[in-house]
Amino acid sequence: MVTAGFKIPDDSVKAYNELQGGHKHSYLIFKIDQEQKAVVLEESGKPDEFKYDEFAKKVATLDSPRFIVIDFKGKYADGRALEKVVFIFWCPDGAKIKERMLYASTKEDFKRKMNGLHKTIEASDESDIEYKEVISLF
Repeated sequence: MVTAGFKIPDDSVKAYNELQGGHKHSYLIFKIDQEQKAVVLEESGKPDEFKYDEFAKKVATLDSPRFIVIDFKGKYADGRALEKVVFIFWCPDGAKIKERMLYASTKEDFKRKMNGLHKTIEASDESDIEYKEVISLF
């Protein structure tokens, strides 16, 4: 696949490492900044304020593509704790074709910079990221 040539700045990687290694964030939302030619952090969530259902509803309101990383927590069917880092490629059906192509061509470069992703979800509406859908991947 051809890449769009957008860089992933050190501060974006740092925020990811803080989520992945230090659990300082519950989620990270990244967007492509065409002026900077970079994938930049748009928003992060605080772990002590995180509610998955509210997060999923918030993501569903985004009308353009985003790269999202979540520190997903839950329980396996047998009751064991589950904690995994999940990458969501959010690409709503109503997004402009140019934006969809831009994000699709940058996605693999972004994922390569973020070591330790356990699962990848390609989502276009809220049903794709419902808690029961995500937990079923593990």
